[in-house]
Amino acid sequence: MIRFISDHDIELYVRILWAQFSEEDWLELGVAACHTFDELGIDVASSDREVWLYCQSNNLLLITGNRNMEGNDSLEATIRELTRQDSIPVITVAQPEMVLDPAYREDCAYRIADIVADLPNLLGSRRQIIP
Repeated sequence: MIRFISDHDIELYVRILWAQFSEEDWLELGVAACHTFDELGIDVASSDREVWLYCQSNNLLLITGNRNMEGNDSLEATIRELTRQDSIPVITVAQPEMVLDPAYREDCAYRIADIVADLPNLLGSRRQIIP
């Protein structure tokens, strides 16, 4: 069973995506919960590297919108350096603000469901960009 964690800067959009399906539907897909940094006690000032390592060690699927490759501790640099065959990929929402559009939101939610369903085959794939 996997859990989601929303990057701190797109919490609203991830909550909207989470609400696209019922909690029972998410459970049937193999997703136990959707967390925020605050709920898990993660400091929003944590480096991307710290966040990624936390996600890997706690079986969390990070949903983000803007992590980049600016610096050695950036998410992209961390992913390139540390991803192994069994690493959980990061889901990147291409246009987080578009989640407010019902069609885009639906596309994103179903794409996330597809990723979760295929997660064993996506381990080590670094990033999954949605929709």
